[in-house]
Amino acid sequence: MRAERSGPRYLLVVERSDRGRDFYNYFMREFSESEVEIIVDRRQGDRRQGDQSHAPERRQGDRRRQPALDAELRTYGFVLVRQQ
Repeated sequence: MRAERSGPRYLLVVERSDRGRDFYNYFMREFSESEVEIIVDRRQGDRRQGDQSHAPERRQGDRRRQPALDAELRTYGFVLVRQQ
């Protein structure tokens, strides 16, 4: 027997921009009584910018788990993800 999940079943992430703010307001009205949680993307891009000297890069690539979702977010301004 499966336990019923409480809380939202979907996560709708909108980009951090003027267009994203419009999407956020629209989705908050449309999905206010649903199983969708709407959030604004908190990521700000790469922290290291400019020509500052620093130690060699230790990271082995992009740590984001689903690069296709990042591409959709950049293209459409929002992405819908099913929570597990």
